[in-house]
Amino acid sequence: FEKVQEAAFIPPYDDSRVVAGQGTAALEFLTQVQGLEEIWVPIGGGGLASGSVLGCSASTNACHVVCSEPVFARDAHDSLKTGRVLPALPPKTIADGLRSSIGQLNFEILQAAATAVHLVTEQEIHEALILIHSLLNTVIEPSSAVPVAGLLKRKSCTKGHIGVILTGGNYTLENSPTVDH
Repeated sequence: FEKVQEAAFIPPYDDSRVVAGQGTAALEFLTQVQGLEEIWVPIGGGGLASGSVLGCSASTNACHVVCSEPVFARDAHDSLKTGRVLPALPPKTIADGLRSSIGQLNFEILQAAATAVHLVTEQEIHEALILIHSLLNTVIEPSSAVPVAGLLKRKSCTKGHIGVILTGGNYTLENSPTVDH
């Protein structure tokens, strides 16, 4: 092995290359499912969300990105409402992938696109985890359940073809408290 003389830190979500890479998920979604009007994604640092916005804007489809965020990690929601990047709140959510503060690049992309961020509770996240497991026999990470929870909460306001980007499997339902239906 050669010794690496120089190394560069690449932020995990606030880097144009990372954002572009994450945007390919939305672009691929749009090529596979015709007529999508909304794509729901979780938001933490904002890489997937801003990448999805860029992916949708690169498509000829008029698709909008809608984000969901836990109430206890609501910095992206509050940042977009106030017009400035706010620090992350102390991590108090099961959705551990969303505990980071929104990145500056991502904030600018989402703000320019007037991207909506809907808040969900911990109970709603748990219910979404269980629902996805019961319907699809698939375990998703809690961060991925956040847009499912947001979509379920706003179902009366949504119309047309809607997609949700589901991620992860590094979680077991045994780790989650039981949620009564």
